[in-house]
Amino acid sequence: MLHSVKMVDAPKKYKGSLAKDFIFSVRFFQGTKYWEDILTLLQSDKKLLDTFIKGFNDVEFFRSMGTNVVYTIYAVILINIIGFALALLVTRPLRTANFMRTLFFMPNLIGGLILGFIWRFIFLKISPALFDLIGMQGIDWLGNANNALFAMAIVSTWQMGGYIMIIYIAAIVGIPSPMLEASELDGVSPLQKIWYVIFPMVAPAFTASLFLTLANS
Repeated sequence: MLHSVKMVDAPKKYKGSLAKDFIFSVRFFQGTKYWEDILTLLQSDKKLLDTFIKGFNDVEFFRSMGTNVVYTIYAVILINIIGFALALLVTRPLRTANFMRTLFFMPNLIGGLILGFIWRFIFLKISPALFDLIGMQGIDWLGNANNALFAMAIVSTWQMGGYIMIIYIAAIVGIPSPMLEASELDGVSPLQKIWYVIFPMVAPAFTASLFLTLANS
């Protein structure tokens, strides 16, 4: 149990910030006195303490934190919804199912630099052209702060949606076929089948995907 683990003081020779971070991370999860460890670490490093004090007294710090929270909410919701929807699509008995799995997973293999060039071209060139084609005013994806936040969530969804799809595919394939067949014999609609049969059975996969998307966001 965590309460029974003995705390071990770090040797005084560890004066580097990297070593302090490592020792702090280990000791944080080792016992119940981690708050004392935090205070000791802050007191031993005056610059670190001053940084925290300055951050909590800065309005921009809380504004940035709020922006991160909003972006995380956008990304987590979109990635899981899209990933689950794609998993439902490619687990249907379609001839192109394997091709679609590969196609949807490919964005996860694209590096950040190439990803940025692709979506910059989409937001600045393709999106205005499409809005002009349908006779509507275009969206300033990158020039407006609120739109840019949502645009980042779209990019994250496009890149990570295929990865989360794989997790949901594994969960859906693992559902016993007699359970699905029984629901079809009972005459449930496709939406009822998803809500009452599939969704409860993939709940563990949803938990794993939630933490993965939170960590990524």
